[in-house]
Amino acid sequence: MKINDSEVELSDLIKDDLHKNLHKLYGNDIYLSDNDLEILKRYEFDINKYSNVKSLILDLSEYLEEEYDNDLSDLEQVLDSLSEFDYYHNTNK
Repeated sequence: MKINDSEVELSDLIKDDLHKNLHKLYGNDIYLSDNDLEILKRYEFDINKYSNVKSLILDLSEYLEEEYDNDLSDLEQVLDSLSEFDYYHNTNK
């Protein structure tokens, strides 16, 4: 495939993004992608201080409510991702 007049393999394009979006266990049953972890660090959330994913979700929700005037769409995405992963990973179906 050609992009900007350069020959590029599709596998090279998705390789880095794929690994950044895979969920990994970071302790205390908290699964995050590398992208999610980078965003949490940017907002100074230390995932090591949380005993479980529910407490992290609660803190994120409270932070977003307090900062509702600011554009925090990246942090909202992390919250949505965490909530969805928690639901499918920890809910008995």
